[in-house]
Amino acid sequence: MTLLTPTLDVPTAVLESAVVAAAQAERIAQSDAARPTPRRVRMPAALEQLECAARAEVQALIHPRRSSSEEELLFATVAWDLGLDGAAVSVSGR
Repeated sequence: MTLLTPTLDVPTAVLESAVVAAAQAERIAQSDAARPTPRRVRMPAALEQLECAARAEVQALIHPRRSSSEEELLFATVAWDLGLDGAAVSVSGR
């Protein structure tokens, strides 16, 4: 009994393997493993306080207090222009 080995068509085999490799690469690229995982890095306490203060200032600008009088707003604006800390100024929007 003799076994006949099939003849290999090298160009076709190379083309088929390239198609399979491209399909696998596409699946990997679209999978969750290919996406970078977002990492939350904890900032130093001073930077966190600065960020919270900045967010509070932005919120105060977006949603100003309705009960503030014109004089209080003027005082707060002058204090801000002088670079005074909002926590030290009693009229601050925080």
